[in-house]
Amino acid sequence: MTIVKYISDIDEMLSGTVYCLDNIYKGFKHADTEPLKKVTCFLDGFHERVPELTENIVSEAKKDPSASRYVLVPALIGHLQEDVREMTASINRMAEEKLLFSDKAISELEYLFERMADMIVSLKELASNERDLTKNHVINASHAVYKLADEYALSHEERLISGVCTPISSAVYLKILDSVKNISMHVRGIAER
Repeated sequence: MTIVKYISDIDEMLSGTVYCLDNIYKGFKHADTEPLKKVTCFLDGFHERVPELTENIVSEAKKDPSASRYVLVPALIGHLQEDVREMTASINRMAEEKLLFSDKAISELEYLFERMADMIVSLKELASNERDLTKNHVINASHAVYKLADEYALSHEERLISGVCTPISSAVYLKILDSVKNISMHVRGIAER
């Protein structure tokens, strides 16, 4: 088998990540746990694939050294998926406990969900097309998403102090932002391979 097959598997995993983010967003937007169950089911199946795909890419890299740049990609996607799982748990908590977020927090998260999906779609393009322009775009996008999530966390402090946000909702909101930052770091790590 050639590395092309494994790149196709990587592409499928990244498509699955976009699917997960879409369902997490639906769960967030409608305070509904049903879409989150789809995410958990997908992630459980995905988790089993990482070691096998890594092993296959390692075998391919022994025959074709140019494939070595992909050796760590499944593990990095696995880490990314674990952060998606953390985000799912946070949104699930929000829905189950009927936690309210301020309008500002909602609009911030909506924007971040959009940026994350765009970032991962660009990463998919990079997996099949090694253009430096796409690589730089993904790296810059991941940095921008990380920075934005960090800025949102800082501005959230002001909302918490002024009483716009409650401490329990705050903890969940900040956990979601941490997941966003971790996802963006993993996307950058994959893009840099």
